[in-house]
Amino acid sequence: MASRTVLIVGVDRDTTLALSHALTAPERDVRALASVDEAIVHLRHRAVDLVLTAGRAAPGRRAPDAVRAFKAAAPAVPVIVLSEADTLDGDAEARGSGALDCIALPIDITAVAATVHRALSTGAAATLNAPTISGSGSMLGRSPLMLEVYRQITQAAPATAPVLILG
Repeated sequence: MASRTVLIVGVDRDTTLALSHALTAPERDVRALASVDEAIVHLRHRAVDLVLTAGRAAPGRRAPDAVRAFKAAAPAVPVIVLSEADTLDGDAEARGSGALDCIALPIDITAVAATVHRALSTGAAATLNAPTISGSGSMLGRSPLMLEVYRQITQAAPATAPVLILG
């Protein structure tokens, strides 16, 4: 099997180290890049199979903007956003911009590794056909419980099977 390249972009040092350790495998090349601009150059000149980026990967650049920039540079490359729990509207917008998934911080490294494995196994075709959440701007409520419901909705959105969330 050919080596698969995963970019970790704009993520803090400790999380990058943990992710690099969890994602490193014989058939996988994991690279950490400090900025969105550096990643875009990398995407334009080298084959990349997946981008994992912080929701606020750069000052003044929101996750949806970063996702659009990555997609402009390499449309078929799936992007997973690691975001703060208080950025759910941005998560929905990031999905609408083409993100495969949005994972709330603090992250569960095992869950991220499973998501990355699934994304690399299914390929970019699944990403291009992934459904998006529409009308997310009309959701109200910012209590911790509602933020959890929004996170579940964001995670369930790409499912091809019907999903019922009660709460």
